Amino acid sequence: MWYWATKAFITVITVTLLVATATLGFLVFDRHRLAQFNRTYERGLLVDQSDSHLVEVHDLLGRLKPASVRNSLQFVISPSLGNRRYAVSLSEANSRALGEAIITLRDGHLIAHRSFAMPFADLHDFLDRWDAVSDGYSGEGRAWTDGNHLTFERIRGRRVTSGDGNSPCHYDVLSDWAAQRLSAYVPELADLRAPWLPMKLISRTCTKGILNLR
Repeated sequence: MWYWATKAFITVITVTLLVATATLGFLVFDRHRLAQFNRTYERGLLVDQSDSHLVEVHDLLGRLKPASVRNSLQFVISPSLGNRRYAVSLSEANSRALGEAIITLRDGHLIAHRSFAMPFADLHDFLDRWDAVSDGYSGEGRAWTDGNHLTFERIRGRRVTSGDGNSPCHYDVLSDWAAQRLSAYVPELADLRAPWLPMKLISRTCTKGILNLR
């Protein structure tokens, strides 16, 4: 009797461990899969006619001057809770630091088109911080339904990186950085400031966990 009871107990424990391991493995795999959609890639921004968001992004970027292949950044921010879209290009060309921005409504109606020059030191400081945040970002294994959707392409000579997502723990950091440092040249970007961001980043929403893949 004790033999069969012990054997049954071991069987139950074994099955429970197998189910728990399989469940954990599925969760990790699913979060890894989701993270691939918003990670930073070592490639140019994809062109996908079946993706309406990417089509809109390329449409906006196409209204800007071509990016410098030496040192440049182009990005589009589409806040889910607003009616505006922001497209910005920063380039180092001919010993000058140049910028261009287009602000439109969601229907494509142009609100503002600005061209500006900025000090080299300001451009390099901005890009250094952007690179520190975005380079090597492995993505987040969660899906967000709102936030500031940001899509970018960064060119540094032969190296090209890109990313696309709306996580408040990563992409809001980039959009807030743009608002902080570029609103002097593009006042409309001030609408993207996120004063709540420091508290968000230390909250449970953004702190790293074994299943977050951040």
